[in-house]
Amino acid sequence: MANKRYGKNRSSTSRPPKQSPGKRAAGVVTREQTAGPGLDSAGAIDFEKLATVRTAELNLTGFRATAAIPPAPPEPGQACLEEIADDMLGLMKQVKAVQDDLSALLARVEQMEQRVVACSNTQVRELDKLKRDLLGERKALAARTTLEAVAPWMDSLREMRDRMTSQKDARLRCQVDAIVDRTAMMLHVLGFEEFNVGEGEAFDPACMECVGYAEGKSGVVLKARRPGYCAGGKIVRPAGVVIANPRCGDSALTESTTDL
Repeated sequence: MANKRYGKNRSSTSRPPKQSPGKRAAGVVTREQTAGPGLDSAGAIDFEKLATVRTAELNLTGFRATAAIPPAPPEPGQACLEEIADDMLGLMKQVKAVQDDLSALLARVEQMEQRVVACSNTQVRELDKLKRDLLGERKALAARTTLEAVAPWMDSLREMRDRMTSQKDARLRCQVDAIVDRTAMMLHVLGFEEFNVGEGEAFDPACMECVGYAEGKSGVVLKARRPGYCAGGKIVRPAGVVIANPRCGDSALTESTTDL
């Protein structure tokens, strides 16, 4: 009994029966197949393979988690914020365009102001010049009127002085000379220069005026009767002279004078 028992125990604890190669190939797992991804063929731990396998498992796990999780829905105010940002950007562009237009407009206004100031200055200068010219013309007209009134009176005084030849008229002659000289000085102050013509000079109608005829050579001054006046290089009043009558040539004629 004991042997049988022991035999049973031996048979129960004995190694499993051998299987045929066909069964091994069909369902039996070998040591190489049960070694695991981090073990080598002998069953030892290969740390490099284990790290590589672990990294691949982590990547695969992350990819599956990412693919399985759907994208988060947008927040309720995100669309409004984006629209507001777009509107603000467009508004800033419009403000920049308005600022550029305003700068260009200010530059044009400044140019126009400069032109207006230049034109105003030119007009002021022209107006001042016109006023001076007008004032000068008024002064010239007043002086010319004074000359036209005083010159004949001086001519009369000179003729009266020339007739005073006696000794008893010497004192009166000196007084007349003083009046004539003082009046001539007044005309000089007004801008009138007195000029005289000598006898024998060629008759020039530009600065001489015939006031009478006498016997003598034609075309020359026979006698000066009154002085002439000029102002600013222009003849204001020609000198009065006596010449020969051009119609009679050199024939003798009775002197005829025209008193002015």
